[in-house]
Amino acid sequence: MPAIELSISLKRTEVISGESLALLAVVTNRGPEPVEIQTSPHVPITYEFRAQDGEVRYRTSQQAYGKALTAGLQLPPESPSFTRLEPGQLRRLHQDPALSLLAGLAPGRYVLAARMPAGAVEIEAAPLEIQVTAARLRSLASLYCPYQNAMVNVFDHRDAAGASWVFFRETISVQLPAGVAVRVCRAEKGVEDVAAAFHVAPRLEGRWLAWAEDGALCARKVWGGTVMTEVAPVALALGQPRLTQPGFQMADGSGVFLAAGTAEGRARVQIVKVTPQGAGASAPAALYQSLPERVLARWQAGGPEPVIQLVWADRAGEQTRVFVRAYNLAGKTLAAGPKQIHARAARLLALELDPLGEEPGWAHALFEAQQPKEGPVYVRIPLSGAPARPEEFRVPAPPKPASDWAISGLETGGLLVLARIEDRIWVASARGRDWEPLTGPVGEIQRLRLAASTRDYWGALWV
Repeated sequence: MPAIELSISLKRTEVISGESLALLAVVTNRGPEPVEIQTSPHVPITYEFRAQDGEVRYRTSQQAYGKALTAGLQLPPESPSFTRLEPGQLRRLHQDPALSLLAGLAPGRYVLAARMPAGAVEIEAAPLEIQVTAARLRSLASLYCPYQNAMVNVFDHRDAAGASWVFFRETISVQLPAGVAVRVCRAEKGVEDVAAAFHVAPRLEGRWLAWAEDGALCARKVWGGTVMTEVAPVALALGQPRLTQPGFQMADGSGVFLAAGTAEGRARVQIVKVTPQGAGASAPAALYQSLPERVLARWQAGGPEPVIQLVWADRAGEQTRVFVRAYNLAGKTLAAGPKQIHARAARLLALELDPLGEEPGWAHALFEAQQPKEGPVYVRIPLSGAPARPEEFRVPAPPKPASDWAISGLETGGLLVLARIEDRIWVASARGRDWEPLTGPVGEIQRLRLAASTRDYWGALWV
Protein backbone atom coordinates (compact mmCIF):
# COMPACT_ATOMS: atom_id res chain seq x y z
CA MET A 1 0.00 0.00 0.00
CA PRO A 2 1.41 3.44 -0.92
CA ALA A 3 2.39 5.37 2.21
CA ILE A 4 1.18 8.82 1.17
CA GLU A 5 0.48 11.60 3.65
CA LEU A 6 -1.77 14.59 2.95
CA SER A 7 -1.79 17.82 4.97
CA ILE A 8 -3.47 21.19 4.49
CA SER A 9 -2.79 24.62 6.00
CA LEU A 10 -4.51 28.02 5.85
CA LYS A 11 -3.17 31.51 6.57
CA ARG A 12 -6.57 32.59 7.94
CA THR A 13 -9.27 30.49 9.55
CA GLU A 14 -11.68 33.41 10.16
CA VAL A 15 -13.11 34.62 6.85
CA ILE A 16 -16.19 36.29 5.41
CA SER A 17 -18.68 34.53 3.16
CA GLY A 18 -17.27 34.43 -0.37
CA GLU A 19 -13.68 35.05 0.72
CA SER A 20 -10.76 33.13 -0.73
CA LEU A 21 -9.58 30.04 1.14
CA ALA A 22 -6.26 29.78 -0.66
CA LEU A 23 -4.52 26.93 1.10
CA LEU A 24 -1.39 24.86 0.81
CA ALA A 25 -1.90 21.13 0.34
CA VAL A 26 1.22 19.00 0.80
CA VAL A 27 1.44 15.43 -0.48
CA THR A 28 4.39 13.51 1.00
CA ASN A 29 5.67 10.04 0.16
CA ARG A 30 6.40 8.40 3.52
CA GLY A 31 7.01 4.95 2.07
CA PRO A 32 10.12 3.14 0.81
CA GLU A 33 9.01 3.03 -2.84
CA PRO A 34 8.37 5.74 -5.44
CA VAL A 35 4.72 6.71 -6.02
CA GLU A 36 2.87 8.71 -8.63
CA ILE A 37 0.15 11.28 -8.00
CA GLN A 38 -2.13 12.84 -10.59
CA THR A 39 -1.47 16.54 -11.15
CA SER A 40 -3.29 17.25 -14.43
CA PRO A 41 -5.91 18.11 -15.63
CA HIS A 42 -6.78 18.25 -11.93
CA VAL A 43 -5.46 17.09 -8.59
CA PRO A 44 -7.90 14.48 -7.17
CA ILE A 45 -8.38 16.12 -3.78
CA THR A 46 -11.95 16.49 -2.55
CA TYR A 47 -12.75 19.15 0.05
CA GLU A 48 -15.67 18.91 2.46
CA PHE A 49 -17.09 21.61 4.70
CA ARG A 50 -18.67 19.80 7.62
CA ALA A 51 -20.92 21.16 10.32
CA GLN A 52 -20.00 20.67 13.96
CA ASP A 53 -22.15 17.52 14.06
CA GLY A 54 -20.20 16.01 11.15
CA GLU A 55 -22.83 16.62 8.46
CA VAL A 56 -21.27 17.54 5.09
CA ARG A 57 -22.69 20.94 4.14
CA TYR A 58 -20.58 21.56 1.03
CA ARG A 59 -18.33 19.39 -1.13
CA THR A 60 -16.05 20.50 -3.97
CA SER A 61 -12.97 19.60 -6.01
CA GLN A 62 -10.94 20.88 -8.94
CA GLN A 63 -12.65 18.32 -11.15
CA ALA A 64 -16.14 19.50 -10.18
CA TYR A 65 -15.06 23.11 -10.69
CA GLY A 66 -13.76 22.39 -14.18
CA LYS A 67 -16.93 20.55 -15.15
CA ALA A 68 -19.09 23.44 -13.93
CA LEU A 69 -17.13 26.02 -15.95
CA THR A 70 -17.25 23.95 -19.15
CA ALA A 71 -20.80 22.62 -18.84
CA GLY A 72 -22.48 22.45 -22.25
CA LEU A 73 -19.20 22.67 -24.19
CA GLN A 74 -18.10 19.82 -26.47
CA LEU A 75 -14.47 19.51 -25.39
CA PRO A 76 -12.18 16.55 -26.04
CA PRO A 77 -11.27 14.60 -22.90
CA GLU A 78 -7.91 15.46 -21.35
CA SER A 79 -5.48 12.67 -20.61
CA PRO A 80 -4.27 12.67 -17.00
CA SER A 81 -0.62 13.26 -16.21
CA PHE A 82 1.25 12.21 -13.10
CA THR A 83 4.16 13.39 -10.96
CA ARG A 84 6.58 10.86 -9.48
CA LEU A 85 7.44 11.22 -5.81
CA GLU A 86 10.57 9.49 -4.55
CA PRO A 87 10.69 8.23 -0.93
CA GLY A 88 10.68 11.23 1.42
CA GLN A 89 9.83 13.64 -1.41
CA LEU A 90 6.84 16.00 -1.22
CA ARG A 91 4.72 18.06 -3.62
CA ARG A 92 3.22 21.40 -2.63
CA LEU A 93 -0.13 22.24 -4.22
CA HIS A 94 -1.77 25.66 -4.03
CA GLN A 95 -5.56 25.28 -4.12
CA ASP A 96 -8.65 27.27 -3.21
CA PRO A 97 -11.75 25.24 -2.29
CA ALA A 98 -13.77 28.46 -1.91
CA LEU A 99 -13.09 29.22 -5.59
CA SER A 100 -13.95 25.67 -6.66
CA LEU A 101 -17.20 25.84 -4.72
CA LEU A 102 -18.68 28.56 -6.99
CA ALA A 103 -20.81 29.76 -4.07
CA GLY A 104 -20.25 31.66 -0.87
CA LEU A 105 -20.25 29.66 2.35
CA ALA A 106 -23.17 30.47 4.63
CA PRO A 107 -22.04 32.07 7.90
CA GLY A 108 -21.20 29.53 10.58
CA ARG A 109 -18.48 27.31 11.99
CA TYR A 110 -17.12 24.50 9.80
CA VAL A 111 -14.59 21.70 9.81
CA LEU A 112 -12.65 21.67 6.52
CA ALA A 113 -11.56 18.19 5.50
CA ALA A 114 -9.48 17.09 2.50
CA ARG A 115 -9.45 13.58 1.02
CA MET A 116 -7.60 11.99 -1.90
CA PRO A 117 -7.19 8.45 -3.30
CA ALA A 118 -3.96 6.61 -2.57
CA GLY A 119 -3.93 3.32 -4.40
CA ALA A 120 -6.87 1.20 -3.24
CA VAL A 121 -7.59 3.38 -0.20
CA GLU A 122 -8.42 7.01 0.52
CA ILE A 123 -6.37 9.21 2.81
CA GLU A 124 -7.57 12.27 4.73
CA ALA A 125 -5.68 15.27 6.04
CA ALA A 126 -6.00 16.49 9.59
CA PRO A 127 -9.07 18.78 9.46
CA LEU A 128 -9.07 22.54 10.04
CA GLU A 129 -11.72 24.53 11.86
CA ILE A 130 -12.86 27.69 10.11
CA GLN A 131 -15.27 30.47 11.08
CA VAL A 132 -17.31 32.17 8.34
CA THR A 133 -19.08 35.47 9.05
CA ALA A 134 -21.30 37.69 6.93
CA ALA A 135 -19.66 40.69 5.29
CA ARG A 136 -20.46 44.09 6.79
CA LEU A 137 -20.06 46.48 3.87
CA ARG A 138 -19.83 50.25 4.06
CA SER A 139 -18.54 51.04 0.54
CA LEU A 140 -18.90 49.08 -2.71
CA ALA A 141 -17.53 49.82 -6.19
CA SER A 142 -18.61 47.65 -9.15
CA LEU A 143 -17.76 47.76 -12.84
CA TYR A 144 -17.81 45.59 -15.94
CA CYS A 145 -14.45 45.39 -17.76
CA PRO A 146 -15.01 44.64 -21.49
CA TYR A 147 -11.35 43.85 -22.18
CA GLN A 148 -11.38 41.03 -19.62
CA ASN A 149 -15.11 40.34 -19.92
CA ALA A 150 -15.26 40.30 -16.14
CA MET A 151 -17.15 41.89 -13.28
CA VAL A 152 -14.92 43.72 -10.81
CA ASN A 153 -15.84 44.60 -7.23
CA VAL A 154 -14.00 46.42 -4.47
CA PHE A 155 -15.54 46.75 -1.03
CA ASP A 156 -14.65 47.26 2.59
CA HIS A 157 -15.69 45.06 5.49
CA ARG A 158 -15.69 45.92 9.18
CA ASP A 159 -15.19 42.87 11.38
CA ALA A 160 -16.62 42.23 14.82
CA ALA A 161 -13.56 43.78 16.47
CA GLY A 162 -14.10 47.02 14.52
CA ALA A 163 -11.18 46.58 12.09
CA SER A 164 -11.74 47.69 8.48
CA TRP A 165 -10.52 45.53 5.59
CA VAL A 166 -10.38 46.24 1.85
CA PHE A 167 -11.44 43.36 -0.41
CA PHE A 168 -11.15 42.78 -4.16
CA ARG A 169 -13.22 40.35 -6.24
CA GLU A 170 -12.92 39.79 -9.98
CA THR A 171 -14.88 37.15 -11.85
CA ILE A 172 -13.28 34.70 -14.27
CA SER A 173 -14.50 35.99 -17.63
CA VAL A 174 -18.29 35.65 -17.99
CA GLN A 175 -18.50 32.99 -15.28
CA LEU A 176 -20.06 35.34 -12.75
CA PRO A 177 -19.99 32.95 -9.75
CA ALA A 178 -16.37 32.04 -10.55
CA GLY A 179 -14.44 34.32 -8.28
CA VAL A 180 -13.56 34.86 -4.65
CA ALA A 181 -12.99 37.94 -2.54
CA VAL A 182 -9.34 38.57 -1.76
CA ARG A 183 -8.40 40.35 1.48
CA VAL A 184 -6.10 43.12 0.25
CA CYS A 185 -5.25 45.31 3.21
CA ARG A 186 -6.30 46.36 6.67
CA ALA A 187 -7.25 50.03 6.81
CA GLU A 188 -6.05 51.07 10.25
CA LYS A 189 -8.08 54.30 10.30
CA GLY A 190 -11.20 53.08 8.51
CA VAL A 191 -12.39 53.28 4.90
CA GLU A 192 -14.28 56.29 3.60
CA ASP A 193 -14.79 55.14 -0.01
CA VAL A 194 -13.44 52.63 -2.56
CA ALA A 195 -12.87 52.48 -6.33
CA ALA A 196 -11.53 50.08 -8.96
CA ALA A 197 -9.62 50.98 -12.12
CA PHE A 198 -11.27 50.44 -15.49
CA HIS A 199 -8.86 49.16 -18.18
CA VAL A 200 -8.72 51.64 -21.07
CA ALA A 201 -6.66 49.30 -23.30
CA PRO A 202 -6.50 45.53 -23.90
CA ARG A 203 -4.02 43.06 -22.40
CA LEU A 204 -3.22 45.05 -19.26
CA GLU A 205 -1.79 43.15 -16.30
CA GLY A 206 -3.37 43.31 -12.87
CA ARG A 207 -5.76 45.97 -11.66
CA TRP A 208 -5.34 49.07 -9.55
CA LEU A 209 -7.79 49.66 -6.72
CA ALA A 210 -7.98 52.55 -4.30
CA TRP A 211 -9.67 53.64 -1.12
CA ALA A 212 -9.94 56.87 0.85
CA GLU A 213 -8.64 56.60 4.43
CA ASP A 214 -8.19 59.41 6.94
CA GLY A 215 -8.11 62.11 4.25
CA ALA A 216 -5.65 60.27 2.00
CA LEU A 217 -5.88 58.08 -1.09
CA CYS A 218 -4.39 54.60 -0.70
CA ALA A 219 -3.82 52.28 -3.67
CA ARG A 220 -2.73 48.74 -4.46
CA LYS A 221 -2.27 46.84 -7.71
CA VAL A 222 -3.68 43.32 -7.53
CA TRP A 223 -3.29 40.40 -9.92
CA GLY A 224 -5.38 37.36 -9.13
CA GLY A 225 -5.07 36.87 -5.40
CA THR A 226 -1.73 38.64 -5.05
CA VAL A 227 -0.91 42.26 -4.28
CA MET A 228 1.64 43.22 -6.95
CA THR A 229 2.31 46.82 -5.98
CA GLU A 230 1.89 48.95 -2.86
CA VAL A 231 2.25 52.73 -2.85
CA ALA A 232 2.41 55.16 0.05
CA PRO A 233 -0.82 57.05 0.84
CA VAL A 234 -1.28 60.41 -0.88
CA ALA A 235 -2.74 63.20 1.24
CA LEU A 236 -5.78 64.91 -0.28
CA ALA A 237 -6.41 68.64 0.15
CA LEU A 238 -10.15 68.00 0.41
CA GLY A 239 -12.74 67.65 3.11
CA GLN A 240 -15.26 64.79 2.95
CA PRO A 241 -13.34 63.05 0.13
CA ARG A 242 -15.18 60.50 -1.98
CA LEU A 243 -13.85 58.69 -5.03
CA THR A 244 -15.39 59.14 -8.47
CA GLN A 245 -16.45 55.92 -10.19
CA PRO A 246 -14.52 54.31 -11.71
CA GLY A 247 -10.78 54.96 -11.72
CA PHE A 248 -8.74 54.15 -14.83
CA GLN A 249 -5.76 51.96 -15.69
CA MET A 250 -3.74 53.23 -18.64
CA ALA A 251 -1.77 51.39 -21.29
CA ASP A 252 1.52 52.08 -19.48
CA GLY A 253 0.20 50.21 -16.43
CA SER A 254 -0.29 53.29 -14.24
CA GLY A 255 -3.58 54.11 -12.54
CA VAL A 256 -5.61 57.31 -12.33
CA PHE A 257 -8.16 57.99 -9.59
CA LEU A 258 -10.20 61.10 -8.91
CA ALA A 259 -11.37 62.31 -5.53
CA ALA A 260 -14.15 64.83 -5.05
CA GLY A 261 -14.47 66.81 -1.83
CA THR A 262 -14.78 70.26 -0.36
CA ALA A 263 -12.24 73.06 -0.18
CA GLU A 264 -12.85 76.76 0.47
CA GLY A 265 -16.58 76.14 0.78
CA ARG A 266 -17.05 74.60 -2.67
CA ALA A 267 -16.80 71.19 -4.31
CA ARG A 268 -13.42 70.48 -5.87
CA VAL A 269 -11.67 67.52 -7.46
CA GLN A 270 -8.13 66.14 -7.40
CA ILE A 271 -6.55 63.64 -9.79
CA VAL A 272 -4.14 61.10 -8.30
CA LYS A 273 -1.81 59.13 -10.56
CA VAL A 274 -0.35 55.93 -9.13
CA THR A 275 2.62 53.98 -10.48
CA PRO A 276 4.93 51.31 -9.01
CA GLN A 277 7.35 54.17 -8.25
CA GLY A 278 4.83 56.13 -6.19
CA ALA A 279 1.82 58.42 -6.41
CA GLY A 280 1.11 62.12 -6.73
CA ALA A 281 -1.96 64.33 -6.59
CA SER A 282 -2.87 67.37 -8.65
CA ALA A 283 -3.91 70.65 -7.08
CA PRO A 284 -7.65 70.89 -6.32
CA ALA A 285 -9.71 72.06 -9.29
CA ALA A 286 -13.22 73.46 -9.32
CA LEU A 287 -16.09 70.97 -9.67
CA TYR A 288 -19.41 72.45 -8.53
CA GLN A 289 -20.98 74.77 -5.97
CA SER A 290 -21.84 71.87 -3.63
CA LEU A 291 -20.46 68.35 -3.24
CA PRO A 292 -22.50 65.81 -5.25
CA GLU A 293 -23.46 62.59 -3.53
CA ARG A 294 -21.99 60.50 -6.36
CA VAL A 295 -19.72 61.44 -9.28
CA LEU A 296 -19.25 59.24 -12.35
CA ALA A 297 -16.19 59.29 -14.63
CA ARG A 298 -15.69 58.59 -18.33
CA TRP A 299 -12.43 58.16 -20.26
CA GLN A 300 -12.27 60.10 -23.55
CA ALA A 301 -9.23 59.37 -25.73
CA GLY A 302 -10.20 60.75 -29.13
CA GLY A 303 -8.32 64.05 -28.91
CA PRO A 304 -4.65 65.06 -28.69
CA GLU A 305 -4.59 64.01 -25.02
CA PRO A 306 -6.89 61.91 -22.84
CA VAL A 307 -9.77 63.72 -21.17
CA ILE A 308 -11.81 62.58 -18.17
CA GLN A 309 -15.44 63.65 -18.11
CA LEU A 310 -17.21 63.81 -14.75
CA VAL A 311 -21.00 63.50 -14.55
CA TRP A 312 -23.27 64.04 -11.56
CA ALA A 313 -26.82 64.96 -10.62
CA ASP A 314 -28.11 67.73 -8.36
CA ARG A 315 -31.58 67.98 -6.85
CA ALA A 316 -32.87 71.54 -6.62
CA GLY A 317 -36.44 71.78 -5.33
CA GLU A 318 -38.66 69.66 -7.57
CA GLN A 319 -36.09 69.50 -10.35
CA THR A 320 -33.17 67.14 -10.95
CA ARG A 321 -30.35 68.52 -13.06
CA VAL A 322 -27.49 66.51 -14.62
CA PHE A 323 -24.09 68.13 -15.22
CA VAL A 324 -20.84 67.27 -17.01
CA ARG A 325 -17.36 68.76 -16.68
CA ALA A 326 -14.09 67.74 -18.35
CA TYR A 327 -10.51 67.62 -17.01
CA ASN A 328 -7.13 66.71 -18.39
CA LEU A 329 -4.81 64.27 -16.65
CA ALA A 330 -2.99 67.15 -14.98
CA GLY A 331 -6.19 67.93 -13.09
CA LYS A 332 -6.98 71.13 -14.99
CA THR A 333 -10.60 71.87 -15.80
CA LEU A 334 -11.22 72.32 -19.54
CA ALA A 335 -14.26 74.57 -19.21
CA ALA A 336 -15.15 77.68 -17.26
CA GLY A 337 -17.88 75.83 -15.38
CA PRO A 338 -20.01 72.70 -15.36
CA LYS A 339 -22.40 72.17 -18.27
CA GLN A 340 -26.01 71.27 -17.59
CA ILE A 341 -27.02 68.51 -20.01
CA HIS A 342 -30.45 67.57 -18.67
CA ALA A 343 -33.16 68.79 -16.31
CA ARG A 344 -36.35 67.06 -15.25
CA ALA A 345 -39.04 67.69 -12.67
CA ALA A 346 -38.82 64.19 -11.23
CA ARG A 347 -36.86 62.24 -8.63
CA LEU A 348 -33.75 60.51 -9.94
CA LEU A 349 -33.79 56.74 -9.32
CA ALA A 350 -30.44 55.84 -10.91
CA LEU A 351 -27.64 57.49 -12.89
CA GLU A 352 -24.88 55.53 -14.65
CA LEU A 353 -22.27 56.07 -17.34
CA ASP A 354 -20.34 53.90 -19.79
CA PRO A 355 -16.69 54.54 -18.78
CA LEU A 356 -15.38 53.84 -22.30
CA GLY A 357 -18.35 54.23 -24.62
CA GLU A 358 -18.16 55.43 -28.20
CA GLU A 359 -18.40 59.11 -28.99
CA PRO A 360 -20.19 61.36 -28.34
CA GLY A 361 -20.95 59.55 -25.07
CA TRP A 362 -24.16 59.17 -23.14
CA ALA A 363 -25.25 59.26 -19.54
CA HIS A 364 -28.09 56.90 -18.61
CA ALA A 365 -30.70 58.08 -16.11
CA LEU A 366 -33.82 56.55 -14.63
CA PHE A 367 -36.49 58.94 -13.34
CA GLU A 368 -39.49 58.28 -11.14
CA ALA A 369 -42.91 57.98 -12.79
CA GLN A 370 -45.17 60.98 -12.46
CA GLN A 371 -48.44 59.03 -12.49
CA PRO A 372 -49.35 56.05 -10.25
CA LYS A 373 -49.97 53.60 -13.11
CA GLU A 374 -46.95 54.60 -15.17
CA GLY A 375 -43.49 53.10 -15.18
CA PRO A 376 -40.28 55.07 -14.71
CA VAL A 377 -38.69 57.00 -17.57
CA TYR A 378 -35.32 55.85 -18.91
CA VAL A 379 -33.33 58.69 -20.53
CA ARG A 380 -30.13 58.51 -22.60
CA ILE A 381 -28.52 61.92 -22.19
CA PRO A 382 -25.86 63.06 -24.71
CA LEU A 383 -22.80 64.33 -22.87
CA SER A 384 -22.30 66.96 -25.56
CA GLY A 385 -25.53 68.67 -24.49
CA ALA A 386 -27.61 70.80 -26.87
CA PRO A 387 -28.29 70.75 -29.76
CA ALA A 388 -28.15 66.94 -29.34
CA ARG A 389 -31.40 65.74 -27.79
CA PRO A 390 -31.95 63.13 -25.10
CA GLU A 391 -33.70 59.86 -25.97
CA GLU A 392 -36.56 58.86 -23.69
CA PHE A 393 -37.98 55.39 -23.14
CA ARG A 394 -40.87 54.34 -20.96
CA VAL A 395 -40.19 51.35 -18.71
CA PRO A 396 -43.27 49.15 -18.13
CA ALA A 397 -45.08 49.88 -14.89
CA PRO A 398 -44.00 47.39 -12.21
CA PRO A 399 -46.70 45.00 -10.96
CA LYS A 400 -46.31 46.36 -7.41
CA PRO A 401 -44.43 49.29 -5.81
CA ALA A 402 -40.70 48.94 -6.38
CA SER A 403 -37.52 50.20 -4.71
CA ASP A 404 -33.73 49.83 -4.91
CA TRP A 405 -33.50 50.59 -8.63
CA ALA A 406 -30.41 49.82 -10.75
CA ILE A 407 -29.27 50.26 -14.38
CA SER A 408 -25.89 49.54 -15.97
CA GLY A 409 -25.30 52.60 -18.16
CA LEU A 410 -23.54 50.48 -20.80
CA GLU A 411 -24.40 51.24 -24.42
CA THR A 412 -24.53 47.49 -25.13
CA GLY A 413 -26.80 46.76 -22.22
CA GLY A 414 -30.26 46.67 -23.78
CA LEU A 415 -31.47 49.37 -21.36
CA LEU A 416 -32.18 46.83 -18.62
CA VAL A 417 -33.66 47.91 -15.29
CA LEU A 418 -33.51 46.07 -11.97
CA ALA A 419 -35.75 46.77 -9.00
CA ARG A 420 -36.68 45.25 -5.69
CA ILE A 421 -40.38 44.39 -5.66
CA GLU A 422 -41.42 43.17 -2.21
CA ASP A 423 -38.83 40.54 -1.26
CA ARG A 424 -37.53 39.70 -4.76
CA ILE A 425 -35.41 41.31 -7.45
CA TRP A 426 -37.19 41.82 -10.78
CA VAL A 427 -35.89 42.78 -14.23
CA ALA A 428 -37.44 44.73 -17.11
CA SER A 429 -36.22 46.71 -20.11
CA ALA A 430 -36.87 50.17 -21.48
CA ARG A 431 -37.11 48.50 -24.90
CA GLY A 432 -40.38 46.74 -24.09
CA ARG A 433 -39.44 43.73 -21.96
CA ASP A 434 -42.01 43.46 -19.20
CA TRP A 435 -41.18 42.80 -15.56
CA GLU A 436 -40.32 39.27 -14.48
CA PRO A 437 -38.85 37.95 -11.23
CA LEU A 438 -35.12 37.33 -11.27
CA THR A 439 -34.72 35.80 -7.81
CA GLY A 440 -36.55 34.17 -4.96
CA PRO A 441 -36.81 35.98 -1.62
CA VAL A 442 -33.58 37.84 -0.88
CA GLY A 443 -34.35 39.63 2.36
CA GLU A 444 -33.20 43.17 3.05
CA ILE A 445 -31.06 44.73 0.31
CA GLN A 446 -28.40 47.28 1.19
CA ARG A 447 -27.07 47.80 -2.34
CA LEU A 448 -28.24 46.74 -5.80
CA ARG A 449 -26.01 46.93 -8.88
CA LEU A 450 -26.36 45.97 -12.53
CA ALA A 451 -22.63 45.93 -13.15
CA ALA A 452 -22.45 43.74 -16.27
CA SER A 453 -24.83 44.17 -19.15
CA THR A 454 -24.03 43.27 -22.76
CA ARG A 455 -25.75 41.69 -25.75
CA ASP A 456 -24.49 38.27 -24.68
CA TYR A 457 -25.06 38.25 -20.94
CA TRP A 458 -25.63 40.38 -17.91
CA GLY A 459 -25.03 40.07 -14.21
CA ALA A 460 -26.55 41.60 -11.11
CA LEU A 461 -25.01 42.10 -7.71
CA TRP A 462 -26.88 42.72 -4.48
CA VAL A 463 -25.84 42.91 -0.86
